[in-house]
Amino acid sequence: MSRLRIRIYLLIVLLIANGVLVGMWLSGRQNERNIERQERADMAAVLSRKGVTLSQNFVWPDSAAYTLYYENDAQQLLDIARLLCGDCTVQENDDGSKIYTGPTGTVAVTANGRWSGMTQLGSWPSASATSAFRDVAETSGQRIRQSFDGRKVINGGLTLTAKEGGNALSGCWIAGNPKAVRDTLSRSAKACLLTYLSVPDHIKFSALQQAELVYVCQSDEPLLKPAWQLTTDEGAIYLDAVTGYEILFT
Repeated sequence: MSRLRIRIYLLIVLLIANGVLVGMWLSGRQNERNIERQERADMAAVLSRKGVTLSQNFVWPDSAAYTLYYENDAQQLLDIARLLCGDCTVQENDDGSKIYTGPTGTVAVTANGRWSGMTQLGSWPSASATSAFRDVAETSGQRIRQSFDGRKVINGGLTLTAKEGGNALSGCWIAGNPKAVRDTLSRSAKACLLTYLSVPDHIKFSALQQAELVYVCQSDEPLLKPAWQLTTDEGAIYLDAVTGYEILFT
């Protein structure tokens, strides 16, 4: 057999093999789409029995995140305190909290990032105008909001409130480098919603419009927990993305 014929045969075999692989890939993709459609239909049926409808353009997100543990970074804390108080001194307490005192204010921060105090700062500078803050989601006058990994921290941010003698500071700001906590990967929005719906007389809405993975700053420990923000016709509700239970902010 001539070399030319051998090459032709080999080429034909390769073309056939490629064709089979492409066919298998296309078949797999079609199966995935069929499963996705079936899951969507099944979920829609469950919601319908609960009296809830999905908006026409609703998409189930497939993002995931871990619970994050953090320790405050002393330099980041000091940078924020200097913005609020000027050239300040720091008092460190046994519980991990710090009090900063300077010519333009006195502020305190707990070990889990809760800020309070008074400052002469009138409004927050833009993220590009100061290096004091990292992971800024947005800045608007008296409010600065935080994000991590591109996800909003729903209750993370600092607010200035006009008071006699200056502005009162309040809120939570994580000044550190969070690390993932093992075995805390978030569940899907569908799974969390099913947990929420399993509680009798729990439903507070009749239409589901959007689901987004966000973070929630814990008030009693230095943790950022992933949560599903569900936008409904009655406003937003938040589900713990690890347990599926509703988060109620106080």
